[in-house]
Amino acid sequence: MYGIEQKLCIILSTLEIATPLKYQKFFRLFDCPAEIWYEIKRNRAKVESVLGLNAYDKLCLALNDVYFETLLNEYEKKQINPVTYFDDCYPEVLREIADPPLTLFAKGDISLLKENCLGVVGTRKCTSYGKRATDYFVSGLVNDFCIVSGLANGIDCAAHSKALELKGKTIAVMGGGLDDIYPSNNKGLAEEIAQNGLLISEFKPNATPLPYRFPMRNRIVSGISKGLLVVEAGEKSGVFSTVDFAAEQNRDVFVVPGEIFNFASKGTNNLIKQSQNIMVTTPFDIKNFYSMRYTANKEEQNFYQVSMVEQEVINVLKTEGKTHFDVLLSKSKLSLADLNFALATLEINGFLTKLNSNNYQLNTEAEHN
Repeated sequence: MYGIEQKLCIILSTLEIATPLKYQKFFRLFDCPAEIWYEIKRNRAKVESVLGLNAYDKLCLALNDVYFETLLNEYEKKQINPVTYFDDCYPEVLREIADPPLTLFAKGDISLLKENCLGVVGTRKCTSYGKRATDYFVSGLVNDFCIVSGLANGIDCAAHSKALELKGKTIAVMGGGLDDIYPSNNKGLAEEIAQNGLLISEFKPNATPLPYRFPMRNRIVSGISKGLLVVEAGEKSGVFSTVDFAAEQNRDVFVVPGEIFNFASKGTNNLIKQSQNIMVTTPFDIKNFYSMRYTANKEEQNFYQVSMVEQEVINVLKTEGKTHFDVLLSKSKLSLADLNFALATLEINGFLTKLNSNNYQLNTEAEHN
């Protein structure tokens, strides 16, 4: 059963006749929502003063139960669930921002809106380093956070995909309506997220993903998140829109450093120079910041399938026992980068422990892997 406040949110969001800030101003003109719903014709001057000349005619036609039921039937057929500002499942942290959306059109598990969320963003043109770093951080954080991103190519896509691969929770915030997935090459990923996570948009389902909508999307990515992780970004990346929103919303911003000679890392490295941002090199940096503890139980370890590179490291440790990094590098015959990444991944998944003086040792549960 929908109340008048919820009906108004859904209809106004569908009509798209104003910005969230203007809607706030509009609501403040009335003593109660019922005054808008039942007495719209008597309040023409108020409507036009905030929403403009054309809004009054549209509202006169739309503010009735017949139109509302028509909308609900349409959304139900598409398996879209409108979550309004007045619903219990609307994220509390999103209510706190300056311009919260009236409605989130959702497809999937809406309970994720109440999860502890972390935004993960980065360049659309990510390098192999950016992809590996995203995999590394998401692997270490997915048990503690619902991973939020914007379904763009590059880092966004990698973050969603890794969370799904590890059976974790993920939310994709769209820059257009849920009927028009953008970019189109991510339609398959969007369908998987709708089945095993959550797709959301503040735009009506058939809204076109126009350029101005993406900064609006970015404020929601940071708005529903406890913190924002920036993995890789060039000097003029669109990621900085999300970073700016995170700063305005008083969200924590974590930044992964990149190679100093790589164009794709200039933006993130510049962010690190700004003292308000926190440089992180492992998922544990973020978990420690929030005082979280990670325990990898045997069931989780058995689920994780080690790669051939990681198996090489395990084989050396089985033979040598406690082993120094330099010995591992020599005996495994891996490159420095591959060894570092394998060690970090195996540590996250509970297969080994890093000891003092750069030594490593297999955990008991990994001995028979």
